[in-house]
Amino acid sequence: MSKPGRNDPCPCGSRKKYKHCHWLAEQGTISESERARQLHDLDGEMVRRLARFAEREFGQGWVGDLLGQLEIDDAFDSEPGLSQLIGPCALYEWRSDEGTIAEMWLASSPAGLSDRQRGWLEAQGRAWLSIWEVRAVTPDLAVSVRDFFTGEERHVLEKSGSRTLTPRDAILGRVVNFEGISVFCGMYPRILPPRPAAGVVAAIRKILGVRTSKVSVGRLRDAVPPSAWVATWGEAVRLQEVAASRIPQLSNTDGDPLLLTKDRFDFVPADRACIAAKLMDLAQDDDPEDDGAERSFTFKKPGNAMHKSWDNTIVGHAVLESGALVLETNSIRRADDLRAKVERALDGLARYRVREYQDPEVALREAGAPSRRSGSPARKDDPTPPELVEALKDLKRRHMEEWLDTPIPALSGMTPREAAAKPRKRKELLLLLKEIENHESRAPKEQQVDVSFMWSELGLGGAR
Repeated sequence: MSKPGRNDPCPCGSRKKYKHCHWLAEQGTISESERARQLHDLDGEMVRRLARFAEREFGQGWVGDLLGQLEIDDAFDSEPGLSQLIGPCALYEWRSDEGTIAEMWLASSPAGLSDRQRGWLEAQGRAWLSIWEVRAVTPDLAVSVRDFFTGEERHVLEKSGSRTLTPRDAILGRVVNFEGISVFCGMYPRILPPRPAAGVVAAIRKILGVRTSKVSVGRLRDAVPPSAWVATWGEAVRLQEVAASRIPQLSNTDGDPLLLTKDRFDFVPADRACIAAKLMDLAQDDDPEDDGAERSFTFKKPGNAMHKSWDNTIVGHAVLESGALVLETNSIRRADDLRAKVERALDGLARYRVREYQDPEVALREAGAPSRRSGSPARKDDPTPPELVEALKDLKRRHMEEWLDTPIPALSGMTPREAAAKPRKRKELLLLLKEIENHESRAPKEQQVDVSFMWSELGLGGAR
């Protein structure tokens, strides 16, 4: 055959001009992103033709009938974006005794079907629905993923997804390989972080009857219908949203619920010097702040329950004014303990008056700081100084290093280093590491710490 002209119809059957379809690819100048876009265009055309075939075979309401038959019509109504997964599944995954809709259409010998279009439909038939873990991201280009069940790995050209996905995110979807590249074709619109995704994987493995071993694509298709994938994933998304909507319980390093307190005392002004001396002895404060009008004292205790490398923990402050004493702490327990110690030390020199409370979130807002609960972003016109960014990164890394030798309740009180040597604890340890990696990947790029050292320190580099 003679080579088509640039303005001739493309021989692939797309009905586009050759210059707008395969001309660039055959010149070897088309980018990977453009190749992926063209495959999505090709799929869009095939979806339209398959949908017309399904309407002729099953009537105009065939999609609604299918959703009702599979008992996922409620999920479809509550999750508008679900159509991006349901559409491909309806055409390429759900099957009757005669096969999938795509297989039935191919068997009908449709007219005007090019070899490339047929090849695309056959590639769709080889794809499968599964849960994929994001292993790496190339911004504005692609994501590398691995199937939790078959172990298959793919480098998927996905420009928009590469801007939002981070390592260790989990995706429910289909990956199609065609003409040497991979693209997503059918994805649940919500992703899941490592822990809830692990729950879905465990539920699907229970259906499969396997705990850890790999399964074949054929077994995955036969044992787990698309409706089971959608229902299980949707329930995990719902529970994740409920958990995210709960206000987190802030706590101090003793594990006490965080609540700012102020205990106020009255005293005779003539006793101020005596009270100051007793507070200095109690606080063992070598350098109390004194601006003339008031003096401040800091109270500490040895060690720290959360950070083993800390020498001490600040448990409260005292502000001595001309005729009043104010004790400040950040929890009820610390407030009660500090008040009792001060009252014993002062031995009647001050009279307790009242306790005031303030939610720490309110204090943050009044101070103009972003709320930890709302996740308010920092002002763009007030960037963090580079030296502070580096200091914060150094602090995070040191905390991660300490974590490796800190007893963890989720590991039955073992340290991560101890749990790495225990096969029964390794699964939970790997999940904790994935959560840390996923969380760190969502931090601003300049603030991220490379967590690979944690895997290496624990001898789990291969598992990563």
